[in-house]
Amino acid sequence: MEMTPQGRYTIASGRDGLYIAAWSGKEGRWRLSWDTLDQAKWKPVKGCEIDGVPMEEVSVPKRQPAAKP
Repeated sequence: MEMTPQGRYTIASGRDGLYIAAWSGKEGRWRLSWDTLDQAKWKPVKGCEIDGVPMEEVSVPKRQPAAKP
């Protein structure tokens, strides 16, 4: 996936996946299904921050499937 905007993004978790948008929505919006994220190969992003806090080496735990009703 190519995300070209520079700067900040906003992220929201939805029932069917993860929604990502550039700070200015005009620069791009994306929806990633949970299945796509589960199959993704992850790699570190240099200079990444969350709420202004640098993320050095963050380990991402495997997401647990939602319980079926």
